[in-house]
Amino acid sequence: HLDTLIGGGITSSAPVMLTSTPETGKSTLAFQLSSIFQTLYPNSMVVYLDIETAANKSNKNNAMSRVNIFKIDEKRFRYEPLVININQLFELIEQLCAVKQMFEEKSQKEFKVLIIWDSIAATPSSKVEDAEDPNKIIGVKARQLTFALEKYLPMMAFNRITFLAIDQVRANLVIDPYAQKEKSVGVFKDYRAATSISALNHRVAQWLFLSRKAAITPDD
Repeated sequence: HLDTLIGGGITSSAPVMLTSTPETGKSTLAFQLSSIFQTLYPNSMVVYLDIETAANKSNKNNAMSRVNIFKIDEKRFRYEPLVININQLFELIEQLCAVKQMFEEKSQKEFKVLIIWDSIAATPSSKVEDAEDPNKIIGVKARQLTFALEKYLPMMAFNRITFLAIDQVRANLVIDPYAQKEKSVGVFKDYRAATSISALNHRVAQWLFLSRKAAITPDD
């Protein structure tokens, strides 16, 4: 059903963002997609970067229970609870790309990789720890994320890495008591987001458009 709704399935080697309200099964769906990915590509690896619940000691047990439920091959699944910032996250992804290249050169065959980032909302900017004033960090995360997407998405596409980012959309947050009340989640300009969802959606959509346009041949 999901494949039909999104036009055939998740696009390989392109960024995909999964957003919803809290406790709606985003992470559970990501684990299920991990299982499907392993089934489709026997020569593959899934790297799950969990920043959302990294500080929760019991979360690893929850993750392992999902591994068992969806019959994920633990030998090809790396679950990493991490406390890192935006810059560190994409530096880690760059290292994973290098490892993939090295492995493929030695094995002389393609190795599929799925990276899951859980979540955008929980990943701070690199300026948070040193900031003494909130005005010093407001907007920094959005700028760092925009820069990182611009820099690293082409690299991930070139290395044929499937990249799934998870984020939260939070409804019914009273930020301004005089502002128009929210009605639902999913209606354009009628939601509150943990991050700048509109800006990120625009950036990812722009990248997808450009990457697909570049792949079109005159015969198309």
